[in-house]
Parts: sequence; structure tokens; C-alpha cells
Amino acid sequence: MAVTSLDHTRQIRSRHPSGRRLFEIADVVIDNCGVFGDAALPLPAGGAIAATSSLTGVLMTNVPGGDEHDEALLQRYGPRVRRSEP
Repeated sequence: MAVTSLDHTRQIRSRHPSGRRLFEIADVVIDNCGVFGDAALPLPAGGAIAATSSLTGVLMTNVPGGDEHDEALLQRYGPRVRRSEP
């Protein structure tokens, strides 16, 4: 499963040797509808702030019963999950 901004990822080239992008290899893709570049609020002096991916990520995971659902998924798929934390 991948959570990604399809608007952003369709406009960039992959840095992976295969040339494929995340949405092209995931079984399930959730479009977080983030803007290209991820930052939504332009600054007067240039650049931008306010990562749309952070906000949409929080909204997608903050639901009643989410912890119980996550635990059920972990029990089912846990052996297939490679963790990045100790």
C-alpha cells in the first residue's frame, strides 16, 4: 500500500534503477491529493511552506477504531512488514 501525491509523482522521474515510481509498484494506492512540491503556502521572499502530505497523512490515520484496525492488520501482515525502527 502506498500513500502518495499522484499529482507530484506523475511529474517527476524515478531515481530508482528500475525507473518505476511508488504508485507503479504498489498494490493499493491512496492519493493524498498533495500539491506538486508538497508545500502549499508561498512565502513573500520565495519558496513555500505547509506540507500538504503531513496534513493529509494525519487526517487519514486519525479515525475512531484506527488502533484496533491497525493491530488486526499487523497480526495478519506483520511478518511481511519490514520495520525501520528498532
